[in-house]
Amino acid sequence: MVRFGIDILLEQQPSWKLTNIGLVTNNAATTSNGILSRKALLDAGFNIKRLFSPEHGLDVNGADGDAIKDVSDTVTGLPVTSLYGEKLVPSQSDLMHIDILLFDIPDVGSRFYTYLWTMTYVMEAAAQYSKILIILDRPNPISGNLQLAEGPMLDMTTTSFLGRWPLPIRHSCTLGELAIYFNTTQNIKVSLEIVPCSGWNRNMFHPD
Repeated sequence: MVRFGIDILLEQQPSWKLTNIGLVTNNAATTSNGILSRKALLDAGFNIKRLFSPEHGLDVNGADGDAIKDVSDTVTGLPVTSLYGEKLVPSQSDLMHIDILLFDIPDVGSRFYTYLWTMTYVMEAAAQYSKILIILDRPNPISGNLQLAEGPMLDMTTTSFLGRWPLPIRHSCTLGELAIYFNTTQNIKVSLEIVPCSGWNRNMFHPD
C-alpha cells in the first residue's frame, strides 16, 4: 500500500507540532484514507495558524490562470493566503508568526504544472525569512521511472510561472526530490526536510 508523506508525519507526531505552522495545500491533498490533510493535521493536534493556496485555490475550483483571492477556509476556519493572485510568494507579514512551513500538494509530473513552481517560491521565501520548510512528499502519478522522462529542457529565454528553471516537460521526479535538487542547483539554501512516501515503486502509475 502506498502511503503519503502526510500519513508518515501523522504517525511520527513530532515535538514541533505545537509550534506555529503554515500549510501550503488544497483540497486535492488528502491522507491515503481520503481525509483532507489540513483537517487530519488539526485533528492530530498540529498547531496550524495559516493556510496558503496555489493556482485554482484551496477548493481547486478556480479556472486555469484566474487570480485567486484570500479567503477563510470553510472546513477549518483558518485564513487562506492565495499564492496565485496579487502575489506568488509569501510575504514577510504572512510568515511573521509562522515557525515551520509544511507543503502538501499533489503534482502531475509535468513542468507546466504550476504547483511545482509555487513550491520553489515558498522555498525562497522560507530561506529569506529563516523558516523551516517540510515537504510532505507524494508519488509522481505518471511514474518516477527516469527513463520515461521526456520532452525538451526549458529554454531559459522563455521562463515564466509555467517553467522557472531547467527541467524536461516530463520530469519523473517527486516534488520532494525536486525541492532537494533546486535547493542545491539554484542556491536557495532553505532549511529543508522531506517526509517521504512509502510503498511506492518508481515504475508505478496512478492508480497503482
